[in-house]
Order: sequence, then structure tokens, then C-alpha cells
Amino acid sequence: MRYCSIFLLLLFVSCASHVFDPTSQTNQPPVSAVESFETVATTKINKTIEEAVVRGELWPFSPALIAFKILGGDRETRTYAFTQEADRAENPDTVVSVLIRDGFLDDSVRGDWHELTLSTEPDNSWRISKLHKAFRCWRQDADFFHSGPCP
Repeated sequence: MRYCSIFLLLLFVSCASHVFDPTSQTNQPPVSAVESFETVATTKINKTIEEAVVRGELWPFSPALIAFKILGGDRETRTYAFTQEADRAENPDTVVSVLIRDGFLDDSVRGDWHELTLSTEPDNSWRISKLHKAFRCWRQDADFFHSGPCP
């Protein structure tokens, strides 16, 4: 059952596409619209991943599932976009995943952007080597993500 769920999730992620329409209030801007971001410490997150590996959980062996598990799901958002790029097709060493959530049920923060750089471990599990995040505000610069707080 676990493998079926993982397969369906990965199939959904790989088939999803997103087109930016600047006149729409629900679409995310392109990734190039990230003006600034902050770097997030990964020590605690990687410890959580390591503990999951020890418990025999499967999600630490998929960069996509790590992004969903660590950053949260699609609750309380209108749109959700995920892209992933590996350094090579077969047995990649590095994967860069980008998760964009938009349409939060919040009066100041409209959405967020996360970029995870993941590296493979000898046991084929993955760890986050870099994590960047930025926010999109309802009241200012609604077409750009930035590192500062939303008013």
C-alpha cells in the first residue's frame, strides 16, 4: 500500500504543469520573480530525516517526498506547484526541488517559495544540503517573493 501511495504521488508530481498568467490572482509568478530569500538551517531537518531512516520509513529515499513531508502539504492553499531537477537522469547525486504554495488563508502572507538542494547518502537516502525560503504578500509586491516579513 505504501508503494502504491508513493507511486501515485510521484506520478501526480511528474505530470503536473503550471502556466503563469499575470492577470490571475491564483497563479504563482515564475521562479525568476524571487527577489530575495533567506537560508534556513538544515541540521534539525536532517536529524528528522536520519531518524526516519532508522525507523525504516520510505519517504527519506525520495527527494519529492522529503519536500512534502518537511514543508507540509497543500492544506489551506489555493494552488500548489512543485518542480524537481536532478543533476543527471540515472542515479543522481544532487536534486533541486522547488515548492511554491499560493493563496494562503492569511491576511498578510499570500504564499511561500522553497528551494531545496538535496544530496544522496551512501544508503540511497537523501539529505538537505541547502534550503531557501521566501514569501509572497497580499498587500505589497504581490508578484514577487522576498525574504522580508509581510505587512
